[in-house]
Amino acid sequence: MSVSRCPLSPGRRIVLIACAAGACLLAAPVTSHAQVAPTIVGSLANFDAVNDSEGEKEGFQIELEGLQVNDITRVFGQSGATCYIRYCIGSIAPYTDAITGATGVRIRWTANYDRATQTFVTPSSAPGGGSHGTPSTFGTKATLATGESCWSLGLGNAYATSGCEHFGVSTLRNATKTTYTWLKGNPADGSFAPATVVNPSGVTVPAPPVPIPHPAVLGGVLANKPDVQVAVAPPAPVALAHRYGKAQWVKVYKTEVDHDADLDLLQFGQPDVPDANGGAAATEIEWKLFQFDVKKANPDPAKDGNLLKSHGSPGNGKHAVIRRYEFFDYIGPTLQGQPPSGNPPLSTDDQENSACVRVNGDCTTAPPEEIGGFIGAQMAGQNLAANRATPLITWPTPAPIVYGTPVGAAQLNATATANGVVVPGTFAYTPAADANAILPAGTRTLQVLFTPTDTTRFTTQTMTMVLTVGKAPLTVTADSASKVYGSSDPLFTYQASGFVAGDTAATALFGALAAEVGSDVGNHAITLGSLTTTDNYALSFTPGTLAITPAPLTITAGSDSKIYGATFAPAAFTASGLLNADSVASVTLTTAGTAAGAPAGSYDIVPGAAVGTGLGNYTIAYANGTLTVTPAALSVAADAQTKVAGAIDPPLTFVASGFQAGDAAAAVLSGALTRAPGEAAGSYAITQGTLAANANYTIAFTGNAFVITAPPPPPPSSMAIAPIPPQVNTDGDEVELQVVVIRSPAAASSSHRTRPGVRGDDDTDDRDDRGRFTISGLNGLRIDNDGEIGGHIDAGVTATTTFTVTVTFTENGVTATQQIAWTVKPAPARKGRKG
Repeated sequence: MSVSRCPLSPGRRIVLIACAAGACLLAAPVTSHAQVAPTIVGSLANFDAVNDSEGEKEGFQIELEGLQVNDITRVFGQSGATCYIRYCIGSIAPYTDAITGATGVRIRWTANYDRATQTFVTPSSAPGGGSHGTPSTFGTKATLATGESCWSLGLGNAYATSGCEHFGVSTLRNATKTTYTWLKGNPADGSFAPATVVNPSGVTVPAPPVPIPHPAVLGGVLANKPDVQVAVAPPAPVALAHRYGKAQWVKVYKTEVDHDADLDLLQFGQPDVPDANGGAAATEIEWKLFQFDVKKANPDPAKDGNLLKSHGSPGNGKHAVIRRYEFFDYIGPTLQGQPPSGNPPLSTDDQENSACVRVNGDCTTAPPEEIGGFIGAQMAGQNLAANRATPLITWPTPAPIVYGTPVGAAQLNATATANGVVVPGTFAYTPAADANAILPAGTRTLQVLFTPTDTTRFTTQTMTMVLTVGKAPLTVTADSASKVYGSSDPLFTYQASGFVAGDTAATALFGALAAEVGSDVGNHAITLGSLTTTDNYALSFTPGTLAITPAPLTITAGSDSKIYGATFAPAAFTASGLLNADSVASVTLTTAGTAAGAPAGSYDIVPGAAVGTGLGNYTIAYANGTLTVTPAALSVAADAQTKVAGAIDPPLTFVASGFQAGDAAAAVLSGALTRAPGEAAGSYAITQGTLAANANYTIAFTGNAFVITAPPPPPPSSMAIAPIPPQVNTDGDEVELQVVVIRSPAAASSSHRTRPGVRGDDDTDDRDDRGRFTISGLNGLRIDNDGEIGGHIDAGVTATTTFTVTVTFTENGVTATQQIAWTVKPAPARKGRKG
């Protein structure tokens, strides 16, 4: 709502006025009986503000549009070191409306913000006991006995939970617009904003400023009229359907005092206003019942219910007239029995239905059953200033200070003069010069109350100034630190200097340092992070260095195996110690066992040259794996063999398969097969004997049978071939060997012819031309009819091999055989040829 205050001009008048929710008063003091203009003590004075918004509020604000900082002469809340309300003295600051561009002065009373706990508190020495702010009366009608509950020197112990505060401001001139707002503190950063409410659905919506009605424009000085006219203007109905406003009781106190009124004096309730001797001044009390009627556009103060006029006038040499107005709901009877909740009219005579006690026509005692809840209160005061001068206070702009420096003579140096002559008196400063009283950084309000020594000639006067308290320099230097890559950051520490006023790092610094984004190996800056300080310091920060050292990483080649003769390409590995999202994509693996011809045994698999992501953050250790080359399986199957009993054993041969890497039997195998002993006709097992392979093979042996058959029956002629000893030759040799046939005498006598090489038992040289020789078992051998073996051996062996050669002689249907064990060695390589 808008509010106007009295301009400064010759014959000017000024009032101390206040307004509480639900009622507005107009206090228009005029000239006294002696026709002396009142003296200025302020234009916007003291009022009680009830917090009926939702939730506790941490501050209150008045915006005075059109004024400058120097127009504020007094701000209520603190005198010297004494705080009257939980917010102490308000701060003064200019503002510019971002939308309209209008300028003005903003006075804020706020709780202090504790950054360490992110809560709002009031000084423990201030009223309210250090609580956050003003409690809310939302949903519960205020039932205060009087407005004295709204400040600490009123009802005392009721103040902390009363849900109301008392505020006051004095100005030199009128504002074009005044706005009152309860403030809600933001615990996240300590900022303040207009109060918010939460609707039943839980959606937070901005709340309009809490309206505190204020007097309308003051009229001019009215000569020859009663000393004060006080008009009540309840809020107008929203529509004609609500012709009548809500009926209210107003309890009016009037006190004449023999000293000047000031803002502090206006805090005292009636009849508690002290006189000059310290006692209680005499007070007149009247109850007035009124109700706003929209049809009465020009109400008559003498008889209409729209206005409330004052009674009585000052005199008897008094200096000031003090009035207090307390507002209560009317809950008594109404016209035609209509309930008061519907805003029904009372009657043409606004007190006709009330049972108030009257003295000389004035209602001195209102019936308790007609008085509802307390609405609010306001005070008004008029200094008559008969034949007294108002001193002019001159206060140079206070020299700025830095937080930690107490105010002193450079700031508290006001003087008082009248007509150019110094007026003796005392100056009471708020805050006072005190080495222990340190003001927070920012724009702070200084206030002085001048009390003249000669109070019969001069009046008291107040003045405010704005002091700039700069932030103290605070230096924070981060300590360097280190960590292993992938590990948690250490607790970053720092060195701080520049604390003043008893502050320490624990009380003035909050949050923590942090490392710059990025965690790879190397040096990283230690940044300010969330570390912050109070608004009293300008923080200067020197970063530190976080050294991130490599983490250990072990890459181990996977062990594997292969069979001799196979090739091998190693690929398996494991990585131990990877962190974050780092990875190893590939590793170079080498081993001497890769080739097919690598002999059986163990070989190292050597890893190296790892490729991947983030590997620069590690100290890599490589660990070998093992390749095991196992022998190949070689199949050896013995050939079946036979002989006639009494004959020489033929060579034991076999078939071998499974050779790898170009190997041949001669290079792989050694030793020979063997058979079970025995010469009698039968079957004998052929076993592996001493046959063995080198280390690259294992032998899977399959045996066979060696069969000895009974010798053939002797020929009827008792003819036989003489035994032939074993022969040994080199492959390709030319041979000559004579075979001798032995006959019994009977066979010899029956022969028709003899041949060379055939002899009888009688040693005759008779030859039997009818006999015939054959030979088998070895390529290249032939035998003629004389029994002479000749030719060139053509066995084609690559290793020494024993052959069984069979010689047969047949004569006259009689056959004789003889076997020869013939060993053939490989032929040596010829000159001029490879191999």
